[in-house]
Amino acid sequence: MKKLISCLLALIFCAGCSCTPDGSMASPTPSSTPLPSNEPETAASAKDYLDYLSEKYTLMDPKQLDQLDGNTVDGYSFGMNNQTYYLIQLDPTQEQAAKWMSEMGNSGQIEVDIDGLPKTMTARMNGNFALISDTADYVDGFQEYFDAFAGAQALNPATPTPSPSA
Repeated sequence: MKKLISCLLALIFCAGCSCTPDGSMASPTPSSTPLPSNEPETAASAKDYLDYLSEKYTLMDPKQLDQLDGNTVDGYSFGMNNQTYYLIQLDPTQEQAAKWMSEMGNSGQIEVDIDGLPKTMTARMNGNFALISDTADYVDGFQEYFDAFAGAQALNPATPTPSPSA
């Protein structure tokens, strides 16, 4: 009889633990609400940025770049307005990448090597992301939309994001 009472008490105790404050049974799955954390937010990826851009603009034939060096994290090419664009995520912890970020941020240009030939291309920076193209001929509103992507700041908070109204 003592075993039966002990088992019933344990069962009642366990059942009480799985109830919510209003008395209903709690879901057996963990809560989807994240717990507060002191950890910094994870930086957005180049794919996140590409998805963000494609929410408002039609990006033709997006392709992940496969020949990137250690100064870059990821990159994509895509077409828009009869022009090819390159969205590059730079690694600001690398000295050369930090130099490129500063150069592109200050001049709006970058010197690249394409098939052994030097070429100056336009570059637009947002945090640790660069948008590189032959010309600065953007679709109306695209520059402001590119600049408004807040996820770009996570890895490089020292680089200010231009306001969309600027």
